[in-house]
This record gives sequence, structure tokens and C-alpha cells, in this order.
Amino acid sequence: MSFLLALALALYFVSGTLSLAHSVRRGVSLFRWSSLGALAAGVIATALWIVTSWHSAGHPPFAELHGCLVLLALCVGMVSLSIELLEDVRFVGGLSSLVAAGVLIVRVRYLGEVRELPPDLQSLYFAPHVLSYFIAYGALTVSGLAGLVLLVARLVGRPADSGHAGLLENVETWIFRSARIGFPFLTLGLVLGAFWAQAAYTDYWSWDPKEVWALITWLLVAVWFHLWTTGRRGVLPAAVMVLAVGALYFTLFGMGLLPTAGQSVHTYSQP
Repeated sequence: MSFLLALALALYFVSGTLSLAHSVRRGVSLFRWSSLGALAAGVIATALWIVTSWHSAGHPPFAELHGCLVLLALCVGMVSLSIELLEDVRFVGGLSSLVAAGVLIVRVRYLGEVRELPPDLQSLYFAPHVLSYFIAYGALTVSGLAGLVLLVARLVGRPADSGHAGLLENVETWIFRSARIGFPFLTLGLVLGAFWAQAAYTDYWSWDPKEVWALITWLLVAVWFHLWTTGRRGVLPAAVMVLAVGALYFTLFGMGLLPTAGQSVHTYSQP
């Protein structure tokens, strides 16, 4: 692991730990500002790795899964930081920072040499398509974490939206704010992917397994938005969001488990 990513990993971990500590000891403002500072520094270190890797390789470092996971950690960190600064909400932010650290750890499993882009990735659609999707993945990861926290809170009988539930205050704010960032970028990624497919394979949509699961994810998030805009709160929309994020991560990691995986053109370069 490079110095920048090792630094980012440590900073995300420190940020998450301090944010959770601030959830318990709300009067200690030093925890909050130290957590935000560590998170901001972690985001900067991650972004610097992407910029330097892009410059070194001469193309975006997203053809391999390990590069995409760095982008995912960056997006989780950026979304978490923006919401913490705007909303002054806790706990879910700490979990999000720890997830960003965990993503960088998982990345080690997929390390490999950065290679030249294959012809179908040498497209103007490549970078915006991947960036759109991973901004959405980062934001929806935060929404899914918040939804999971709410479901666990209801399961153990704690009212996650009550004023005296200190650790769980404003959980639904996290779900909404993050989903409001994620859904437009998820839509943009889907549309850009269709145009890219038309340019590369002369077909906007081929029912490729990954395309199907990307569409399933989009539909589940759309169902969540329908529930939210019609005034539904609590367990049902939270469960739908958790299910949507489960579909999202299956789209990212689970394609190899499908019998039709060999038919997919959406595969990462192998080391």
C-alpha cells in the first residue's frame, strides 16, 4: 500500500473513532472538530493518490477493481464530510469513516499492476461513467449505513428519531441527504453507460448481467424515493434502502457468482 493510502486509512480510522466518541460524549467538541479534520485530511490524501496515479498511468486508474475501491473510499469520505459539516449529525458519520477505512483494507485483496486500457475502455465515456457511478455508490453506502442503524435501533426498541436517543439522532436525515446526492449520479451513470454501450457495441442495452443488476439497484432506490416523497418514514423505507445498497454491492462484487458471469463485458482488468 502506498504512503498516501496508508495515511488515508489511518486518518479515516481516527476520524471514525473520534466521531463515535463524540456521539457518546457530546459535550466534548474537540472530538467533533478533530474527527472532521482527520476526515478532511483522509479525503485529500485519497484524492491525491487518484490524481498522481492518473498522471503516472496516463489514464484513469479505474480499469482495475483496486483503483475503483480507492475512488469508493474517497466518495464515502466526501459525502460523510459534507453531511457532517452541514447537519452536525453523528454516529453514522463515524461508521462511514470506518467503512472508508475498511474499503481501503479490502482493496489490498485486489492489488495488481496497472495496465494499458483495453480498446473498449479508451472512450470519452469511461471516466465520467465510472465517476458518476462511484459518487453514487459512496453516497448510497452512507444512506445504507443509516438505514441499517435505524433498523437495528427499531429492532432493539430504541426510537432512532427521538430527541433523547443521543447516538441515533437524525439518522433519517443521513438517509435522505445521502440518497439525494446518490440517486442523480446513479441515474447519470446508467445513462452514460447506455451511450457508451451504443458507441462501443452499437447497442444501448444488451441485458448484460451487470446492466441488469445496475437497473435493479436503480429501481430499488427509485422505490425508496417514492416512499419518501409520499411521506413514509421508519422501517419500510430504511429496509428498501438497505436492500438497494445490497444490490449495489452485489453489482460491484457479486457478478462472478452468477452462472451468466462469463457473458458479461463488464469485467475489471486482471493482474
